[in-house]
Amino acid sequence: MTGPGATQRVHARVARRACLKVLVAAAAMLIDHPRLLAEDRGGPLKPVSVGFPRHAYGTWTGKIADGTYEQAAGKAMRWIPFETDSAVAAAMAGGRIDIGMMGAGVVAAAIGRGLDLTVFYVVGSSRETEALIVSNSLLYTPADPKGLMNKVLAVPFGSTAHFRLLQSLKGWSMTPTDVRLVNLQPPQIVEAWAHAELDAAVVSEPTLSALKAQARAIPLPLAGGNEGLLVLAVGSDFLEQNRDMLARFVDVTARADTMFAEMSWPLTEERPEIRSIAFLTGLPPAAVLEAIARYRPPQIQEQATTRWLGGGAGSMLAAELKASAELWKWAGRIDKVPADFSTAVTAGPVEQALATQR
Repeated sequence: MTGPGATQRVHARVARRACLKVLVAAAAMLIDHPRLLAEDRGGPLKPVSVGFPRHAYGTWTGKIADGTYEQAAGKAMRWIPFETDSAVAAAMAGGRIDIGMMGAGVVAAAIGRGLDLTVFYVVGSSRETEALIVSNSLLYTPADPKGLMNKVLAVPFGSTAHFRLLQSLKGWSMTPTDVRLVNLQPPQIVEAWAHAELDAAVVSEPTLSALKAQARAIPLPLAGGNEGLLVLAVGSDFLEQNRDMLARFVDVTARADTMFAEMSWPLTEERPEIRSIAFLTGLPPAAVLEAIARYRPPQIQEQATTRWLGGGAGSMLAAELKASAELWKWAGRIDKVPADFSTAVTAGPVEQALATQR
């Protein structure tokens, strides 16, 4: 798979399979739901839409099922899972969602491309959510990462997995042109892997777990920041018009994590809280336990400090966003890095939520 046309051949084969699946699915949808298009033209007042990557189910998820978020917000809410956080960013750019949960690196790239985003809550970080998947037939060792040179490597472009791949390449004194990068979404990566069309991939959960049985999973090197950091972001207009609602949203999210922290441990698959999240998400209870352990937010009091959202220009998170944008520029993914990221973070909703908790 190392010939000059390898990347194009993978794209072509994946595209043909995807096109056929879309046509079949569309036909089935029109047969089963003949009024779908007509119903989509109207309807009740637009609810608040929250987009998040599928791997990011955390302690907050249980508060969706019991309606706590809607009660606190005073509005209907739609929770929309996406395959990747780059898809969340695209949905925000298209005005299809109001609140987006994304990797901090993805937020930095979106801001670098001119998207108006402000981070108002830190969900948590997990260095184990992404990893390098390597074919068992590839002679590759972590001690010699240059063994990936000229190999076909898939990753969802613009995602946290892509960002962490770029961090790794730079740390290995390599560039994106040293490998044959293929832009595939997680389901396409799984399918291409099943057809032995890839040498390697960088993926997030749950794709990572799906491929572990078929290949070697190798941890990505640490770059010294908050690898895999997830945040919640909104546009500035939405922030200004919904400050009270966002403060209540933060309050519910923070209290949900506190509730889980105060539970008797160890948590088991039989706990009703775990089973309710499993029912809501469709994940096995064991996967719910893993997801909850993976993402735990910093304490809400800490989030208001300069370590995270406070301090304006002195915010360490703002500095990390700028450093992330510089990496995207190094890789040729954005054209310029904004000089100031202080307006890209706000402690407002967190501080307001803290005031109501006192």
